[in-house]
Amino acid sequence: MTSKKYMETEATSIIANVTCCLSQRGNYIAYLDETIFHPQGGGQPSDIGYIGTAKVFKVEDNQGTIEHYIDTPIDVGPTQIAINQELRVLHSKLHSIGHLIGNIGASFGWSPSKAHHWPNECRVEFVQGDNATSLTAEDFQKKYSVLIDSNAELKVEENSKGQRLVSFGDLKAWSCGGTHVSSFRELPNNLIISVKYKKQKMIVRYDMEGSH
Repeated sequence: MTSKKYMETEATSIIANVTCCLSQRGNYIAYLDETIFHPQGGGQPSDIGYIGTAKVFKVEDNQGTIEHYIDTPIDVGPTQIAINQELRVLHSKLHSIGHLIGNIGASFGWSPSKAHHWPNECRVEFVQGDNATSLTAEDFQKKYSVLIDSNAELKVEENSKGQRLVSFGDLKAWSCGGTHVSSFRELPNNLIISVKYKKQKMIVRYDMEGSH
C-alpha cells in the first residue's frame, strides 16, 4: 500500500522512498512508500511530473498501491518527486466545477449519474427525477455565477463508512477521492456550457474560457 499524501497535502514536491522499479511490457513502473501523484480515477486524469530525473507520464491505483509509469528506470532509495503544478491546478478546477454542475442539476430535480473531468472532455450526466425541470446552458451559467460569488470554501470529511466526502459551503457533499480548489475564489466566473437531452438523461458539457 502507498501512503496517499495527495489526499492530505497540497505540496507539489517532496522526498519519497522508491521501494521498487519494474520493467513491464516496455514500460518502467516505480513504486514509492508515499506519493503526491494523484492517480487516474474518479473522472480525473492522473498527475504527471518527475521522480528524480525520470518523467512520470501516467499514474494508476492498483488496489491501493500507486503505480508510477516512468520513461527510464530509477534506483531504489530516497528521491525528490514533483508533480506538474500547472496541470494539477487545471484538473482541480475542472473537478470542482464538475461538483458545482452536479449540485446545480440536483437542485432542479436531476440526479448526477456519471462525471468526466478531463480537459476538453468535461461533462456531467444526469438522470431525470420525478419533478425535474428542463434547464438551458444559460440557466446553468446564471446559477453557477451566483454560487461562485459566495466564495464558499472546500470541506473534506469522512463518513461512518470511511468514505471521503467533498463539499463546498452548504452544498451537498459527494463521495470523492479527487483534488479540488480550496475555495470558489479560485474558479472563473464564466464557463463554456452546452446542454443536451437524450431520453430521460441530461448531459451537460463544460469548460473554462481560455483553457484550450
